Amino acid sequence: MSPVTALLVGAAAPAPAVASWRPSRNLLTRGKLRYKIGTDIKDIKNRINEVSERRGRYELHVSLTPNMEKIFKNMLRQFGKEKYHNINEATWGEAQLINELKEFFQDKSY
Repeated sequence: MSPVTALLVGAAAPAPAVASWRPSRNLLTRGKLRYKIGTDIKDIKNRINEVSERRGRYELHVSLTPNMEKIFKNMLRQFGKEKYHNINEATWGEAQLINELKEFFQDKSY
């Protein structure tokens, strides 16, 4: 094909506008991709923070010398709310607290 025919047909080289459009399209595509990656990273960070907050809510501290009277009183207060609402003021021993728990759970079936 002669240079004159190629110039008239436009097959010799791409138009200058199309050639300058491709790099800007690549930059735009890269920018969109980077924006999406950035938002994905932010979402992941938010999820990690939520999980760490939830983990802190269910943290359990175990004592090597538990106060069993306090535990039994707390159980009675939680299970029998109206009857044992002031159980912390009572001066019951461990044996009496265990007997109260046994009586409370005697007719319950879980």
